[in-house]
Amino acid sequence: MSRRLEGKHALITGASSGIGKCIASQLAEMGANVTVVARRKDRLEKLADELKSKHQVAASVVAQDLAEDDAAQKIWDRCQSPLDIVVNNAGFGTLSPFSSQSEDGIAALIAVNISALTELSHHFVTERIRRGEGGYLLQVASIAAFQSNPYFAVYGAAKAYVCRFSEALDFELKGTDISSTCLCPGATRTEFVEHAGVDVSAVPAIGRATFMSAEKTAAIGIKAMLKRKRLVVAGAPNKFAAFGNRFVPSTITTALASKMMGGRKNNSSKPI
Repeated sequence: MSRRLEGKHALITGASSGIGKCIASQLAEMGANVTVVARRKDRLEKLADELKSKHQVAASVVAQDLAEDDAAQKIWDRCQSPLDIVVNNAGFGTLSPFSSQSEDGIAALIAVNISALTELSHHFVTERIRRGEGGYLLQVASIAAFQSNPYFAVYGAAKAYVCRFSEALDFELKGTDISSTCLCPGATRTEFVEHAGVDVSAVPAIGRATFMSAEKTAAIGIKAMLKRKRLVVAGAPNKFAAFGNRFVPSTITTALASKMMGGRKNNSSKPI
């Protein structure tokens, strides 16, 4: 892989597993120094050691729960050098009826999926503009952003926010050499599915067939980011589902979304 990012500094949230870990690894392979962020310090330290050894890059660790107050500011303050790339990947969902979720759990979901992402984006954009330098934002949303999601209502709405926010921000940044790319994965083989409480056996076979690997999803996102694309949906079936929704009544897409996620068979509430 080309070392086209040699000397650049990238911050990746949610980097202890799944898509975030793969993005960190692939950016390091391209020569970028990385700061990896998540709650699980042991996993981050192991990843950082691997990236330093394998790719001869600098790798630092910020163990931070993004649901905490002032999490974005704490992360920003611990960055050791100016950032060229920020990947807002951290997120979690709880698959259960809205009425059964706790207020604290809902607040944490909004803090991680929306508030921290927005604040880190603001820190990055204002600093790059002040310095007169370009940069890349990669915001990880979901195809859940394109329809209503029963039993995943807050998560789906949060990802719709991420998608609309990222697109609007990219438009505002025209002429600055800073871009905001929104990556919308579909179902991905990561810990997210388990922790969200999804009963994969209850998902129809056609849905299980669309599951992608975290490595491939990460590569799609990075490629789109470096081309400064505004929006990318990972995988042909997911593109069809996402953009086909605009031609189908919402009553139908909402019912289908419920069925694809296993409907009422899923009633757990386990955040990452």
